[in-house]
Amino acid sequence: GIPQTLGSYLLPYTLENFRELYPKFEIIVQELSNQQLLERVLNNSLDLCCIGFPKIPKEIDYVVLKQEKIVMVLPPNHPLGDEKAKGKIINPYPFPVDRMKQLSHEKFILLTQSQGMGSVCRQIFEKYDITPDVFMETRNIETAYRLAASGIAITFTPEVCMLYFRYDDEPYYYTIGVPPFQRSVVMAFKRGRLLSNTEKDFINFTKAAICDFEKRHIMDTDIPKKGTALS
Repeated sequence: GIPQTLGSYLLPYTLENFRELYPKFEIIVQELSNQQLLERVLNNSLDLCCIGFPKIPKEIDYVVLKQEKIVMVLPPNHPLGDEKAKGKIINPYPFPVDRMKQLSHEKFILLTQSQGMGSVCRQIFEKYDITPDVFMETRNIETAYRLAASGIAITFTPEVCMLYFRYDDEPYYYTIGVPPFQRSVVMAFKRGRLLSNTEKDFINFTKAAICDFEKRHIMDTDIPKKGTALS
């Protein structure tokens, strides 16, 4: 199982290589929220799930695939934006800690609390005693990111989303906190269950897919603009 957004990035790369080694192996993919995926792993409805989650239940074992920074996206021309952070998708600029309270009562687009990113957002608000003006909640990370980039409101996004879209009028990108807030992208399975060789290979292919994705997109200097997805 995998959340929809994460699956759209990783599955094409993972399954392409996995199919070459296991051409007759049947794979059933379920695209659900992080919380739903974990519940299905625990009740044995799923063997594995790939999730980005800040906190893993103790009943779950996992393999870390990647540590990923959480990035705050300020709309273009937002009064709190700094020119040196505009369009800086690689190594985003840290938002000054002494200015965090200025985010109170700013409009935010949030992910729902049942999702990993939604949980991270609320941790940030709690840590810095921020009272956001929640403009809307969504279950889609890309929707939140693209609305922020179009000027609607502030949002938080994992690094991977920023590699897929560029805009003529770029938003401002910031990491939050020292050290920066981040999430673990993991392959999770029920604690105590021994993984088969096929599952171990699938995990390794997923790790390789993440590296391959980042190499293709971070090193690409000809990134299309106006929110066009990369090929």
